[in-house]
Amino acid sequence: MQLAQAVHAMAQFADEHRSAFDEWFHHSNWLVVVNIPNENELLELITTVSRKGLLRSAVREPDLDNDATAVAIQPGVDARRICAQYPLALKVKVKGDLTLV
Repeated sequence: MQLAQAVHAMAQFADEHRSAFDEWFHHSNWLVVVNIPNENELLELITTVSRKGLLRSAVREPDLDNDATAVAIQPGVDARRICAQYPLALKVKVKGDLTLV
């Protein structure tokens, strides 16, 4: 579910903020997906990003009581600093025959 929500957020950002998306896509195309532990922290992140004046697209999931599940943020130095505190999403460690998430 985590990966699907991230893709939804990116698609929504592209639709809502076409100019910023095109700028990113054609000049950088660099992205990071981080893991936010719960909806409250995700909502705090969205508030922080909004206060910084960054464009963002938040996704709410109708199948989950309309909970916030992901956000795509306008790329740049501010976004990088804000998101640096979170671990990478889907980070996988391999140990022998085991895959640990």
